[in-house]
Amino acid sequence: YSAAFAIGSVFSDLPNKQQAWSDLHKLINDKNSWVRYSAVSAIGSAFSQVPDKQQAWNDLHKLINDQDNDVRSQANHSLGKVSIFKASQAEREEDYKKELETAIAFFEKAARESLSWNNPSQFCLPLYRSFHTIVFKKQEAREEVNKYLEEAKSAIEGSQSKKLLFEAVENLANAL
Repeated sequence: YSAAFAIGSVFSDLPNKQQAWSDLHKLINDKNSWVRYSAVSAIGSAFSQVPDKQQAWNDLHKLINDQDNDVRSQANHSLGKVSIFKASQAEREEDYKKELETAIAFFEKAARESLSWNNPSQFCLPLYRSFHTIVFKKQEAREEVNKYLEEAKSAIEGSQSKKLLFEAVENLANAL
């Protein structure tokens, strides 16, 4: 568990990303659910720098069917994060929208799946729903945006980074 967490935490600074990726890939098959959970989380965080993105995607998809609900939830959350990354790389608006909607679907599954009180998808889901509504539904959706922003606001839980992200989306909503 600690090894997977450590690899995920420092992945961007590691000189041998191929070896680190190979280790994470092996750890997703560990018999211990906490090790799988930590490996899935690390893959989601390091995805943009993982040498074999298709294998990472496949590994995450495999674990959305894990017997442990926390592993399933984290796999869905990581797939949501990966989809946000893919959206950020999209060159066409329709591809961006598709990836954003895919991310929202994964965050929704992650939020439903987890029994944990500190599930990050409980923040990401309403935040990205509101962002999607702001960008793609514009004026007619102000009430819907306010609802999602209130959900996201209640999930901040004292996190400074969540608060800053929330304020950015709230400012975007006000600007539009």
